[in-house]
Order: sequence, then C-alpha cells, then structure tokens
Amino acid sequence: MRRLLFLIFMLSFLEASYRDAFVFTQLRYSGEWDPFPDMWGEVISYLTTTTSIKAYPQRKIVTINEEIFNFPFVWVLGKSAFPPLSGQEIKILRTFFERGGMMFIDDSSDVVDSRFRQSVKEELAKVFPERAWREIPISHAIFRSFYLLRGVSGRRIWRNHLEGILHGEKYVVVFSANDISGTWSKDRFGNYLYECIPHRERQRWEAQKLVINVIMYSLTGTYKGDA
Repeated sequence: MRRLLFLIFMLSFLEASYRDAFVFTQLRYSGEWDPFPDMWGEVISYLTTTTSIKAYPQRKIVTINEEIFNFPFVWVLGKSAFPPLSGQEIKILRTFFERGGMMFIDDSSDVVDSRFRQSVKEELAKVFPERAWREIPISHAIFRSFYLLRGVSGRRIWRNHLEGILHGEKYVVVFSANDISGTWSKDRFGNYLYECIPHRERQRWEAQKLVINVIMYSLTGTYKGDA
C-alpha cells in the first residue's frame, strides 16, 4: 500500500500527456550539459526491455524554472564548472525536492576531483544548507531497488560510493563521480564509444544496472529498504 501511494504521488507531478510513462528528463544549463546527446535512448531501451515500466519515447530537456515540477526525475551531466544558482533557482529546486522530486548527477569529466564535482556540490548545498552531503551506504535501498548490487560502477571507477543529500527518508540528490552515462554512449554503428576501465564489459553491465536501480528508486522510494 505504501508503495502504491508513493507511485500515485509521483505521478501527480506529471502533465497529463506523460502520466502513463517514465520521462527521461535532462537539465540544460550554461555549460557542458550534454556530453552524450544520444545516450538517453539507450537507457530508455534497456529500461523498457528489462522492467515493466513504460517510457516516453523522447527526451525532455528542462531548465530550472516552474516546468521542472512536471518531471519528478531529472538527470544532470557535466564536464566543467556548474554555474552559480540564482536565488530564484534555489527556491525552485528546494520546492522541487520537498515535493518529492529527485536529481541524479553524473560527473562525465573523467577527472578524479573535477571542477564539475566541486561546483555542483557547492551549488546544491545552497538548496539545503542544513543538510550535509553524505556517502550512500551499500546497504541502502537504492542498491536493491531492482538489481541486488554490491558496489558502484561507471566508465572509470574514481570513487567506490555514491554521494547524496537526504531529505526525510529519501535521497533527493544522488551524485556519481564515475561517468555512468559514458557507459551507454554508442557510435552510429551501435558500438560502444568508450572503454570501461579496468573491468571492461563486466563493469559496463554493472554501471547500467545501477542506472536502472536509480530510476526505480526515484519511482518507488524506500520500499525495498522497508522490506
């Protein structure tokens, strides 16, 4: 029952045309916001093949304005510095998170302690100054929301954990330093563009499973942790 109520609440975010489907929503900002412009299609294909979730067949691109309230899950990519948030943007994001929205932020810079990581964490900390960034423990529901995972992955494993901002019982911001998005990117012949280091295709598979888990967590919350 708790899971059902949570799903109904999340669906209340969406415009009528999107309410029956998961929408891959990506944030546009003044910077390198779209390093892998086609990877969203791979994510949607995998999501609909491996789960029972219906997905909208197009990517939705948003900025930080009132439109963001229509989409409960927002993907943020970056390679360079994330721009400073205005006071209005901080207010909008806080309302977005307080209503149950979630952001998944993926560092695509391939640098261990990148300027993107530093800046985006600084800016998101302004939204919840009373809540510190924290490591997400491997025992958390996000690692069992669909697949049972025993660690994190990505194109290059710079950090062996996810980080996040916890609001109530839910991580409303989840951050990966390992370029998970790069594991999905393909050329026009369908070949993966980037090698996964050091464990190659096994590592890619684990990264892609983690993406499915993050999406499922955004839709279902902590019910697996409760179980």
